[in-house]
Amino acid sequence: MKINKLITICLAASLLCACGNGDDPSSSTSADPSSTDTSSSSSSQSSSSSSSESTSDSSSTSEPINYETVTISQANTYCDSIVEAADAVNTTGDKKVSITGRMMFAETNNCTQAGYLSTNLYKLFVFDGTGYIYVGVDTNRYNTVFSKYEYSDTSYYTFKGTINKYLGSNEIIMDSYTWLSSYSGPTFDYSTLESLYPTRSTMSEIYNLNAAQKLNVKGNKLGEVVSFVGKYIDKVEASIALFADGKNVMRVHGDGKLNNQFFKSNDRTPEAIDSGKTYVIYCTLNMFDYVPEVQFLAAKEYDGEPVVTYSTEGVTTLTANNVWSIIPNKDNLKNHHYVAYESMAQEIHYFEGYITYSNISNKWNMLLSDTAKTDGYNSAANEKAGKALRINNIGETALSSDIDIDNSTFAAVFTSKATAKIGIYFTTKSYNTNGYWQIQVLNRFDIKTIA
Repeated sequence: MKINKLITICLAASLLCACGNGDDPSSSTSADPSSTDTSSSSSSQSSSSSSSESTSDSSSTSEPINYETVTISQANTYCDSIVEAADAVNTTGDKKVSITGRMMFAETNNCTQAGYLSTNLYKLFVFDGTGYIYVGVDTNRYNTVFSKYEYSDTSYYTFKGTINKYLGSNEIIMDSYTWLSSYSGPTFDYSTLESLYPTRSTMSEIYNLNAAQKLNVKGNKLGEVVSFVGKYIDKVEASIALFADGKNVMRVHGDGKLNNQFFKSNDRTPEAIDSGKTYVIYCTLNMFDYVPEVQFLAAKEYDGEPVVTYSTEGVTTLTANNVWSIIPNKDNLKNHHYVAYESMAQEIHYFEGYITYSNISNKWNMLLSDTAKTDGYNSAANEKAGKALRINNIGETALSSDIDIDNSTFAAVFTSKATAKIGIYFTTKSYNTNGYWQIQVLNRFDIKTIA
C-alpha cells in the first residue's frame, strides 16, 4: 500500500501538509556505542593485553590527597554515617576513598538547579564482590569518557573520590579514575549479583519501591538493585525492552543493543503475541522523566516454576480521553511523584476506538482516537486537541517511505476499514515533551475489528 493510497481516502487532503515543526519522538537513549575512546571503549578492554593504565584527574591540588582503599561495602558504611537533613539533595562527607570494581552503566540524572552539585550530575553504577555504589561525575567526564561506555564483562576501574549522599542514596563523587586495561583481579558478573541480591521482587513490589524514591527536579532517580522474573513482550525502542508478569508490565532500559539478547518470534501472527521467552532480570530502580522503569544490569533465561505469562483478561478499559486526562505538569511537579501517571504505566489496558494518522514533516504516525477521523492531523498540537494517541510500536511511527507504509499493520487496517471500530491492548509509554501521548500496542498483529 502506497502513501498516495492513504491520501486518496482522506476527506480533507489540505490538512496533510507538513507543518515543519520538527516534531519527532524523543526517547531515553544510551550513548554512542561506536566510540573508540580508549578511556571507555569496552572493545579495547576486551582485547587489550597491555599492563598500562589510563588515568584522568578531574581535580587539582598542591597538597597530596590521602585516599583510603576500601571495598564498596566499606565505602557504603562510610556513606551510611553521613547525617543528612530531610530535604537535603547532597550531603558530602569528609572521607576520601578509593574503590575498584566493574562499571555496568553510565546514565544521566542531569539537574542544574540549586542544590545539585555540578560534580555529580551523571551516575556510574559500580560493583564488586561486596556490593554496589554509584559514582557521580561531571558533565565533561560523562560526555568525553563514560557516555561512550558499552556493556562488557571486562570494564574494571579504580575510582577515587569523596563520599556523598544524593537524595538519600550512597555515592562517591569522583576526583579521578583509572581504567584497568590489564585487570587480573576477581571478576564480577551475573553470578555476583545473584549472590549479593538473591531475593526477587514482583513487578508490583518494584513499582512500590520506585514510588518511594526521592526524585530530582527532572523526575529522575536511580535506586537500589532488584530482580524480577518476566516474559519478554516487545522491543519498545532500541534501548527499551518490555516485559510482563500477569497484568503488570515493566520497561527495562539499557544500551542500544539491549533487545538483541532477548527472544520473541518475528511471526506476524496472533500466536506471536505470547511467544517471548521468560527471563530473570537484574536491574536497578529507575525513575526517568517521572516514568517508573528499571535500568538493566544482567539477565538469564528462566526455567523455574511457576510458568510466567501475561494476561489480557479483565484488564482496565481506557478511552483516549481517559489517557489524556492524565498529563504530568512537570513544571509544577518538580521533585514530586505523579501517582496517577505512574500507576497507568504499570498495567495492560484495553481500548476500543478508531485508527487515524498524522503527517508531520513528511513523516506518518499511526494514531488511535475515540472518534473516527479519516482526514488525519498535521501537527502534534492537533493530535492533542483531538485527544489522539500515537502508536509507538516500531513500524507504526515516523514512517517516511512507501515501504514503511506497506509494512504498517495499522495503515493496512485504516486503508481497508477507515471507519471501523477496533479493539487493542496497550500500555502507556510516556507523555512526550513535544506534547503528544505515546502508547505501546501489545496485539498489533491481532487487531480485533468490532464494527
